[in-house]
Amino acid sequence: MKEKILIVDDNENARTVLSDVLKESGYPRVRCAIDGVDAFNQLRTFTPDLIILDLNMPNMGGIEFYNKICEDGVTPKFPVFVITGRSEMEQLFKQFDVVGFIVKPFDVAKLLEEIDIVMEKRTVQRLGERSKNRVLVMNSDPQKLADIQQAFTAYGYDVVTASSGTEGIRKALENPVHMTLIDLALEDISGDMVAFRLNNMHKTHGLMNILYHLSAVEFRTGVHEKLEQKTGIEKMINATTAKELLELTNQVVRRKMER
Repeated sequence: MKEKILIVDDNENARTVLSDVLKESGYPRVRCAIDGVDAFNQLRTFTPDLIILDLNMPNMGGIEFYNKICEDGVTPKFPVFVITGRSEMEQLFKQFDVVGFIVKPFDVAKLLEEIDIVMEKRTVQRLGERSKNRVLVMNSDPQKLADIQQAFTAYGYDVVTASSGTEGIRKALENPVHMTLIDLALEDISGDMVAFRLNNMHKTHGLMNILYHLSAVEFRTGVHEKLEQKTGIEKMINATTAKELLELTNQVVRRKMER
């Protein structure tokens, strides 16, 4: 992961523990600031993807620092995740434009989970800036198609659906998309053949085509590898639920962006 994180906390032990946990969890680009003044100075040379901000600090507390990084007086220039020892502050910060909030004492694993979610959403937003965040989902099962559409839409994707390979190819040509999710077992054309055709059309060449199978039944050993070696397929995913498909797709997107 290449995301940069700035921890702003006057408690040295808290800074050290959180910094170490983040680095061990795949976030190597972490900086620390002892208060709002230090953090504000660091922002001159460091552009974080996330600021983890403690509220109660000397020499410019969290609220003052937050206000200083709001360009329009409302929206902060950088995503902010708030940490505080005062539970009553949660209601106050619900009125602020922050990406998350946690009250001390907290479970570090829970905080890390929240940060991972924030970072994944940031990835989706960056994709959206480049391609309007549009994904084309193909599945011949109406219920599975609806479940996938609901999961991806709730996460922030702009979803276009198709119930067959033929319809999917047509919609890919008509609607510019960044990514396709193609069910391997489409009724009219196999998913790998759809990906092959899309890759060989000038208008859709270069699309991120993800082949998937939504089932509790695992593929035989080696099937994934063989499918991923075929032209036009970015990844083959076996998922049991639409939610798991979303999570695994986000992982593929993240790795793609980090190349």
